Amino acid sequence: MTVISLSEPLFFKYSCTVKQLFTLLLFSLSFCLSYASSIDDKEVNFNTLIEVMKYDEPEAMECCPDQKKDINIRNVKINFEREYDGWLDERFNTNTKKIHIPNNINFINCDFPDLFWYLLGNVEFHGYVTFNHSKKVKAKFKNCVFHKSVWLIGNEVEFIEFINCDFKHGFKMERTLVTDKLRFDSCNFNLRTDSYQDFGKALGTTPRLFWIQYRLDPPMNLIIEHCNFDIPEKLKKQTDIEQVRNGSSVDVNFSSFSNFRFNYNQVNTHVNFDRASVSNHFSLHDCVFEKYIFTGHFAINLGNSMIQWSSIEDDKIAVFSEDTGEVVHKSSYEHLKDELNFKSLVSSYAIFYSSYKLQGDRVSSNKCYTEWKDIETIYLKYYKEKDGSVDTFFLYYMNIFLDFFCAYGTSPTQAIKMSFYAMLIFSCFYFLFPPPRVKNRSYINQIRNYFEYFTKNKGLEETLLNAENFYLKNKKYDEFIKEIRENQRYLPFYFKLFGRQVYVVEQFKLNFRKMIFRGFDNITGKWEEISGKRKLLAAVLYGFIVLFSLLYFFFFRIVEALTLSLNAFSTLGFGDIPVKGTVRYLTILEGFIGWFLLSIFSVSLISQILW
Repeated sequence: MTVISLSEPLFFKYSCTVKQLFTLLLFSLSFCLSYASSIDDKEVNFNTLIEVMKYDEPEAMECCPDQKKDINIRNVKINFEREYDGWLDERFNTNTKKIHIPNNINFINCDFPDLFWYLLGNVEFHGYVTFNHSKKVKAKFKNCVFHKSVWLIGNEVEFIEFINCDFKHGFKMERTLVTDKLRFDSCNFNLRTDSYQDFGKALGTTPRLFWIQYRLDPPMNLIIEHCNFDIPEKLKKQTDIEQVRNGSSVDVNFSSFSNFRFNYNQVNTHVNFDRASVSNHFSLHDCVFEKYIFTGHFAINLGNSMIQWSSIEDDKIAVFSEDTGEVVHKSSYEHLKDELNFKSLVSSYAIFYSSYKLQGDRVSSNKCYTEWKDIETIYLKYYKEKDGSVDTFFLYYMNIFLDFFCAYGTSPTQAIKMSFYAMLIFSCFYFLFPPPRVKNRSYINQIRNYFEYFTKNKGLEETLLNAENFYLKNKKYDEFIKEIRENQRYLPFYFKLFGRQVYVVEQFKLNFRKMIFRGFDNITGKWEEISGKRKLLAAVLYGFIVLFSLLYFFFFRIVEALTLSLNAFSTLGFGDIPVKGTVRYLTILEGFIGWFLLSIFSVSLISQILW
């Protein structure tokens, strides 16, 4: 027999402890001091059972006259008689007046019917309700209120269902064989702080918000859906480990289940799956957890589990430290210094990750893996200081980089985005230091052509066409066509054919520009010859033209800078680099960075394609 302190939680030990034996002794003693009911050792129907729970009035014990009365229904065989019990079935499905049960009710070694269910609807129990070593229990409780704790111990249950019930002081079950299921649907669970100590005096044990320990064969089916678990503000002020040790959590540790559904629940306290196992189907989705989910050594069927990652992400997964009893999670940086704590925590993530991978859920597996790698990065931060090797140093900073660049290889789109930002940064330098061909098309050169309009007595057509040498270009085309005509007998036919087409296109472009410039001249006229409104109109019109030239210049410079950056980033400088000086070395640096980042992007993309 192992000896431990009474403050140590039961889930840290496998064997029977002094505390457990002491608890059972007090529990048995409490029944010995309680009163027998008027139907002990008899055979009764459901109606009589209700009457006994309502109206049995045993005298108070001399030792403690103010204590709540316990009605022990012992060794009773319960049958269903349609003539007397039919009204219970009818009121189960109707919103009728509540039945109030004032005293504590203890079912001890009772035998329920083989074929009929015990249906209780709209019943308010003001005392404790316990089922102790009863057999063939098939019960449904609907719209019931339990002001004190409900405890099942040592029973043989086919199924028990609680629908829309209010457990104001928690639920406990241990050493009870369940051949079908235990179901809670739309129930509320709380712990009454005013009855916290009273419960321990009456039953010799710590009150529990929700506690199931099931290690029997076959494993049971547990269904908890649309339920709300909450604890008083007084208990919320306790530390995480105190809340678990003091029973202020949803606790199914060390239990074995065939199927376990935990869906659509609101949980404002911890959930303890520590060392629990689910052999067939486990389901957890659409839940809101405000505290941690303890999953140390939690075993599930990886291929037949439906776990919604969004319900458990963002630092919800936690484990107990075996040595210190502290809670270890993603944000507990000090605890993650310890290698055992680190491995215990990531093993929990590995269970969920493996389940997602096996079922083909890429999105959830990527998010789980990312959070898993975040924990590894935290551990490596401390381990590199302890180890001091180059490999550990490289792994730590590579983890930081991979998280930033591609979410540890799970997000190719993030890699593309980061690569674009890198190209954008380099393009800013190229914008400030453009290649020669871009410098020749500077803003000053663009607007210098407009100076003659304001400084000389010329129209826009005469100014711009001369400035851009259109007539000179046109003259060259005329000479080219003339040479073709003179030598057409020596040239193949396609010279004449395509030469004329080039001439026609260039002539069309020139005539189109002439038409535009003449249109402006007709509206405004020459600057020195106009006055008044026409001069104001010309000033505004050419102001817009100069502004357009400025915007065109900036657009052209931006396109050139981005093109140069893209070329350097993606080709590692192959081909001629159209820049000189310091900027030339920047392009080489960008080429190396682009080669490195694109390699990681390729690996990330392939890993997702071949996932």
